[in-house]
Amino acid sequence: MAIMIPDVAPDEIIHGPEREVFIALRDQLPDAYRVVHSLPWLRPNRDAVDAPLREGEADFVILHPAYGLLVLEVKGGEEFFARGHLWFRRLVKGERKITNPFEQAKRNMHALTDAVEERTGGRISPDKYAYAYAVVFPEGRVSGPMPLDVADQVLIDVDRMHELERMVEKAISAFSFKVGKLERADFVEMLDVLLPRFQIMRPLSPQIDIGREKLLELTENQALAFRGLFSN
Repeated sequence: MAIMIPDVAPDEIIHGPEREVFIALRDQLPDAYRVVHSLPWLRPNRDAVDAPLREGEADFVILHPAYGLLVLEVKGGEEFFARGHLWFRRLVKGERKITNPFEQAKRNMHALTDAVEERTGGRISPDKYAYAYAVVFPEGRVSGPMPLDVADQVLIDVDRMHELERMVEKAISAFSFKVGKLERADFVEMLDVLLPRFQIMRPLSPQIDIGREKLLELTENQALAFRGLFSN
């Protein structure tokens, strides 16, 4: 079983399709995998550090020291369709335009790989490991020719939900121009970047500071008295 982060009970996941994918990833992937669910990020636009911040959230980030990183976007509901690069969800009362899920997954992928490179001072750059994105439709089935910006390797429909390990490896290898295995230290550091141990500490109150100064003064006086005792 994969190691899920956070390791929550599936019934705590409100969104049904994400819950289904969470269970499938947990049960089908071996324990060498780390699967992060619902990872938000906040970054400036690429190549513009002083640009306004933009936000995003990766439904799942799948990591393996040998295979690399895969960002997985989940789209629940049975019917989606695309006209060129425009995507729509079919509803009872018509259709609604949605963000291209493959563009969304790709944007999340680049945001996270950029963050890893930036926060490791360039030590873990994208050319050191394989990274990719894919979209899973746990309740839908593919029909018709795919848009030009979609490939079979990065689309997982209901018929492929039972073979997620193969599909994860297939998606990562489809983008992998370089075969790189992360060293254990790099893999751990990547996890630390994506899941930092962040704290906000309570500062010492003025009363504690005064008490500490008095304690130091007392200690110094004791030391002087102690030295004086031996000088006699």
